[in-house]
Amino acid sequence: MRIIHFSDLHYGKHNDRVERMLPVLTKELEAINDEKKIDLIVLSGDLVWTGENEKNFEIVKK
Repeated sequence: MRIIHFSDLHYGKHNDRVERMLPVLTKELEAINDEKKIDLIVLSGDLVWTGENEKNFEIVKK
C-alpha cells in the first residue's frame, strides 16, 4: 500500500506560498502516481492557520 501524508498545511498564514506550491505539488503527485499507484493521501494536523477566518476553511475544502 502506498500512502502520501501531509501534515500541518496552515493555509492562511502564507497563502501566496501555498498557492504557488499547489500546481507543482499536483504535478509531482501525478508523476508519483504514474510510477506506482497512490492508494491513499492523508491530510492531518492543522489545515488552516487560524479558525477565525471561515473563508480559509472554504478554500481548503476545495
